[in-house]
Amino acid sequence: MVFKDLSKEQQEKMHIDFMSSAMSVGGRNPFLQIIEDVKAESITPLLNKHKAFNLTNGKVIWNKSIYKDTYTLILDSMRKEEKDGDILIDLKPKDYRRIMNMMRAIRPIELVFRPKNSKNGKGFIIPILDTSEDRKTKFSTIFKSIFFYNIGFAKEVLNFDPKNEIVLNDTTKRIVQTKTADEVEELIVEPEIEEVVVVKKKKKKKRTKEYREYTTKVKELLADSHSASN
Repeated sequence: MVFKDLSKEQQEKMHIDFMSSAMSVGGRNPFLQIIEDVKAESITPLLNKHKAFNLTNGKVIWNKSIYKDTYTLILDSMRKEEKDGDILIDLKPKDYRRIMNMMRAIRPIELVFRPKNSKNGKGFIIPILDTSEDRKTKFSTIFKSIFFYNIGFAKEVLNFDPKNEIVLNDTTKRIVQTKTADEVEELIVEPEIEEVVVVKKKKKKKRTKEYREYTTKVKELLADSHSASN
């Protein structure tokens, strides 16, 4: 799954779901630590026969064992979902039966994440299967993010900010609708800022007595020369 390829509505919903889960265990960093703890294991914690896994800042438990053959089918089905958008679409009859049996086995499973310190929150619960959309069979995105995706996906979802959008004028919006993301960047021009020039008033020099006498004499000479010429 590529987060940036999702619709704005899907991105916002996913961000809210991830943030809600993160805040229930103490915030973004504790949530990301869960993923790091899972990734650090050479064998997936989901196959733990005790149905539990200790985390750096807490614990995750689940209510039903997951066996290796079931886990293999989960992987295969997840790849199909990523490709086709649905687990069951276009399956051959034999494969359909196998996948349906796998789904029946994991449908009741819920994973319960609890922080070590109750002051950080009450934790969160996630199913393996997402049945929120009619006629679509998918895996829970948070489940995939924690146990299968690269940690970068969770970071991208958590860092998504729906308010951090460029506000364009109506004319630009009409143009942008027909442009790609790269082309849109070329349309965004920094607003022109009018240069503000501060003109300092020159201080008037105080005229000295000598300067006043000099200007008076000049005026008298100009007056005399003007009279003589007439």
